[in-house]
Amino acid sequence: MEQMREISRRYGLGAVTAESVRRGTVAAVWRLRDGAGEYLLRTLTGPEQGEMERRIVRHLRSRGFSATPAILETTDGSSMTEIGGTWYQLQTYRPGPRPDPAIPGMPERIAQLAAALTAALDDCPAEGLLPDRFDLAALWARGREGWEALGLPMSLQEADRAVAEAAALPAKERRVVHGDLGPWNMICTEEGELLVVDFGEAHLADPYFDLAAALGGLRNHCPGEKRDAAAAAFLSECEGLMPGLDRGRLLGQLRLWLWRGLAQCACWAGGTGPDWTAMAGALYRSLSWTIPD
Repeated sequence: MEQMREISRRYGLGAVTAESVRRGTVAAVWRLRDGAGEYLLRTLTGPEQGEMERRIVRHLRSRGFSATPAILETTDGSSMTEIGGTWYQLQTYRPGPRPDPAIPGMPERIAQLAAALTAALDDCPAEGLLPDRFDLAALWARGREGWEALGLPMSLQEADRAVAEAAALPAKERRVVHGDLGPWNMICTEEGELLVVDFGEAHLADPYFDLAAALGGLRNHCPGEKRDAAAAAFLSECEGLMPGLDRGRLLGQLRLWLWRGLAQCACWAGGTGPDWTAMAGALYRSLSWTIPD
């Protein structure tokens, strides 16, 4: 494939083989191999995303946080490259599955990763951040007409009120956050490390938003009988690492995270692609969850 040969030339690689890993609604991903190693090639929404992600990863490394794959540079020192109107980014490839929150000890490890990332992002410069693609008010404006197609036991009027309340939630602080810190953006490497990947949704928000996303994703990816225990283990570990953790604030950010997901499902309603009805049902059921004081 001429495209991959050009990628190889620009990054100074040897002859590469390419295997498609994912073609999502936003990015396509390939696993590349040459004689020296393995790499992950991603498409970007544009050069702004590439620069944003490089700045964030550099900041994290300056703060001692290395639990994310390195972004590689082209032979001329760029963090990305453009071919035929498409922008690409190359990273080190770290093989491994997503973490399974049902495994004993994994909720605590996810909490440790989320807390360490939150601390490392504390003073991350906001320069170059892209607009929040999942801003709740904007998402709901586009998707509210699809709400009833989700078949959930909440009227459109009730959903309007709940969305308005979640969108108006005040952020006690606004910092750079990962923006999509669920198990789907974590990797358990062959060496036993837990890594976070894909900073494409980074934006300014309450720093508890990443903790809420990690907690909500963990809970929804556990079998029903293990969800409460996994959530309790996550919370206990977070409180040990972050004395004074405000559970009420965390619950508010969890509700915001859930409603962002529901609004996206409403945007998808009636179309093809992800199983938005099953996703919406799981998110809706989680709205009833509480965090004990």
